[in-house]
Parts: sequence; C-alpha cells; structure tokens
Amino acid sequence: MASESISKSVIWQLIGKFALQGVAFFTTPIFTRILTPENYGTIALYTSWSSILMVILSLQTFGAIATARIRFSKEEMPAYLSSTLSISVIAYAIFFCVIIGFRGFFSKLFGLDETLVSLLLLHSFASYVIAFFVAYLDQHKKVVQSSLISVSSTICSIALALIFVLNFENKVYGKVFGQAIPIVIFGTIILLVIYLRGRCFWNSSYNKYCLLLTMPLVVHGLGHMVFTQADRILLQRFQRESVLGIYSVTYSLCSVLSIIFAAVNTAWVPFYYDFKKTNNIEAIREHSKRYIKLITLMFIGFILLSFDVFKLMAPEPYWNGIKIIPIFVASFYFSYLYHFPVNFEYYHEKTKLIPVATIIVAIINIILDVFLIPRYAAFGAVFATMISQVLLFTFHFVVSRFLIKERFDYKITFFLIPAFIVMIFVGISYFLIDYQYIRWLLFVLVAAYVSYDVLKHRSIF
Repeated sequence: MASESISKSVIWQLIGKFALQGVAFFTTPIFTRILTPENYGTIALYTSWSSILMVILSLQTFGAIATARIRFSKEEMPAYLSSTLSISVIAYAIFFCVIIGFRGFFSKLFGLDETLVSLLLLHSFASYVIAFFVAYLDQHKKVVQSSLISVSSTICSIALALIFVLNFENKVYGKVFGQAIPIVIFGTIILLVIYLRGRCFWNSSYNKYCLLLTMPLVVHGLGHMVFTQADRILLQRFQRESVLGIYSVTYSLCSVLSIIFAAVNTAWVPFYYDFKKTNNIEAIREHSKRYIKLITLMFIGFILLSFDVFKLMAPEPYWNGIKIIPIFVASFYFSYLYHFPVNFEYYHEKTKLIPVATIIVAIINIILDVFLIPRYAAFGAVFATMISQVLLFTFHFVVSRFLIKERFDYKITFFLIPAFIVMIFVGISYFLIDYQYIRWLLFVLVAAYVSYDVLKHRSIF
C-alpha cells in the first residue's frame, strides 16, 4: 500500500511540477525561434531577479509547513496558513513601497527598465502565494489539487505569453507580461481563498513558530539562489547578453532534471517523515535504494539524449550551449543528492546550520564566478556552480552524519557509488557527441532496465 501511495503521489507531482516549473523547458523550442539570444538574456535576467525577490521578500514562510503539519492539528492548519502568510504580505508591502519609491536606483541595480522593475514585484509576490498554497497541498498529500493549480496557471501563462510575443513590437515585454498576468490573477484568487478559509490575519504563537524555523532558511534560500541565478547576473556583467541567452536556454533544457527530482522529493518527503515518525528504518532503506537508483539512471539517460534534444529545442545560433550540458548535469545531480541530508535536518528541526553552509558556499560560488566567467564565459559559470553543489552536499552530509545526535539514515557509500557512475558518463559523453547511434543504443538499454525494474517492483521506488 505504501508503494502504491508513493507511486501515485510521484506521478501527480511530476504532472504538477512539469507544468509549473517546466514552462521554460516546454516553450523553449517556440520562443528560441522568435526571440534573439539577446532577448532571451534580458528575460533570463528578469527571471533571476524574480526568484531572488521571492526568497528575500517572502521570508520563506512556506518552509515551516511540513513540520507544522505534524505539530498542529488538521483543524488548525487553515488559521496557521492565513496567519503565517501575513508575514510575507507585510514584508512584501514594505519592500514594495521602498522599491517603487526608488525605481531609478533599482532599475540600474537590476539591469532592467522601470516598467519591468514594477512588474517584477507583483509577479514575484503572486508566484510566492501560489508556491505557498501548493506547498500546503503537497504536504497534505493533496497532489491532484496542487497539480490542477499548477497546470491551469501554466497553460494560461504559456498561451498569453505566446499571443503577446507574436503581437508586441517589444518581444521582451510580450514574453514577460504574458507570463506575469495569469500568475498575478491566480495568486490574487489563492490569497483570498487562504484568508477566507483561515479567518486569521495574525496569531503570535503560529508566527513565532514559523519564523524560528524559516528565518535561517531565508539566508539559505538566498544562498541557494546564488547557485542558480548569480551566474546569470555576473554573465550579464562580464559577457554579452547573447552569451547569457545561450546559457539560459541550456539551463532550461537541463532544468527538466531539477523538475523531476524536485517532484519526486516533494512526493517522497511526507512519506519519509511518516516512516521516520514510526521509526520504520527498513522502509526508508528499501525505498531510498530504489529512489536513488531510479534518479541516477534518469540522469544517465538524459546525458545520452541531451545533445540531440538541444538541437531540436533551439536553432543553430544557440548551439554553443551543447558543450556545457554534461557539466550542468553533474551540477544538478549533486543538487539532488543534497536533499537526502537536508530532509533529515528538516525532520529533526536542525535548521540553524543550513544558512551557514549556504552562505559559505555561496561566497565561494561568487568568487569562482568572478574568476572563471571573464576567462571561460558560460563554461566557467556552470563549472563554478558544479563545484559549489559538491561542496554544499559534502557539508550537509557531514552535519547529518556527525553533528546531529540522531542516527543518519545513509552511509557515505550510498552517495559515492551512484555519483561516481554519473561522473563517468559525464566524461564519456564528451567523446560521444558525434556518435549519435551509440548514445541512442545506450539510452535504449538504460530505458529498458528502468522499465523492467519498475514493473518488477510495481512501484516507481
């Protein structure tokens, strides 16, 4: 029964996360044929700042929903949600007044015109409200509802962005406004629903509990944004916007890996916490082994197909991005591994060291970017990110294994063996770029084994 429940949850999570986060991936083949690399670079810069503002201005209040589900009763959760969301609403309102009041300064800081800066605030806040509510639904295993919200908002964004791009003279405005308007509408509706259900604007007990857990996570989240966004900002500073555009398109392709493991991890966490709560170590080990094997094989399969898929996604002016795909894959893989110790830390509410690790590694990442980007452009940016992800995973493994008194669920070999296999395929892939048939044959073998393994256990993991 547990396996069937997890599999159902994973499938719905994949549907929802692909829809919500996969908009860049699925629409890339269309928009790369309409937008120039320079246009794509400006849009990527806007997206980067939107992600950073979501972390800073929201105070990451959704970060405590997972543990709040365990601590508070089901009847209390609507009031908890509306009360803790008010923290984000107030923080956004304050910063909105500041940023709007000094639009000229922030326009230069962000590298965007004043119109886009104003839209940026509304867009990032609405996106956060949606993410906040989806986090609540996910933690209560309401995967169908969360997926429907994700699918609906994304379809509207895709459709309107395409219509606007085809009809606006300013293609950047068309893409950005088209994506933002549906998100703002959905976010507003969800905000009203949360307050009408909860009928609680402020509860000191709920908010104190939330802030004690999430304030360290604001720093952590901001540092995490450095890994995915600072490289784009620095590429814009040190290189041409066309380089940033090519880098961003390549990231969009590889982000499908992030979508997959984020969806699986989101589905896994509630079950993992339930297993931990009942001290079911055997279930954790059994499902974790199949979990990491499945994701590792998916990464390998992705490496084998990625060069050909990229050429379908983007026209020839973007093809310089092919050479950085394998390093991107390695970076995403260590980002995936990092979730194992971090889930353990979240469960035991040991979040104080999370921002420490993130800030240290974020600073290292920026230093590497500053040193490598002027010399190696996009390759330097992605290589700096990969090194940072390796360091971040290592830090959290050490914390979970040696500094938290509770016994960690995994040994180092659980991570090293699959990581070594992925890195081997990353290296081999460079020699197979021009050998399409060999790569496709290997992919078929990997896909056949994954299918056999899933059918054998009648479970995704």
